[in-house]
Amino acid sequence: MKKYFFTILIFALAAFTCIAQETGKTSIGVDAGVPVGASADDYMFAIGGSLKVENPIGDASLLTLSVGYTSLSAKKTLIGSNVKPPAATFTPIKIGIKYRLSGALFAEVQTGAVFEIRGRRSSRFIYAPGLVCNINSFDLGLRYEGWAGNGSNISQVALRLGYSL
Repeated sequence: MKKYFFTILIFALAAFTCIAQETGKTSIGVDAGVPVGASADDYMFAIGGSLKVENPIGDASLLTLSVGYTSLSAKKTLIGSNVKPPAATFTPIKIGIKYRLSGALFAEVQTGAVFEIRGRRSSRFIYAPGLVCNINSFDLGLRYEGWAGNGSNISQVALRLGYSL
């Protein structure tokens, strides 16, 4: 089932990117986050990258689609040893709305799913409200991200620095 989902996602992202080439934009970015809440007990930091496509749907609104990779570095060592477990790795897939507040400042709300690549290979619901500032070809975004599912939640405050292609 996941193979079909990823295949459909790849085709949708390719189509969305082609449409964005005429009216929107595509950016590639670096994501860094600090786990908060209960997640801070298990993880030290998050690092990753993302590809984001934006397409205008009105005068001040854009539809966004992003696909990324996130690695969460474990904080604790394995019980009875001095060995830290490997980082937990995830692929977040989000769709959202970006709304211009004033000038180069936008509010953005995204939702979607995040898939664990290493470990339990599970999926979780993701929600991510935030603010984005567009300066020339660069995007600087600050967001709160919550991943809910599988009996535990992962939360982080993340920063994205993106460059428009």
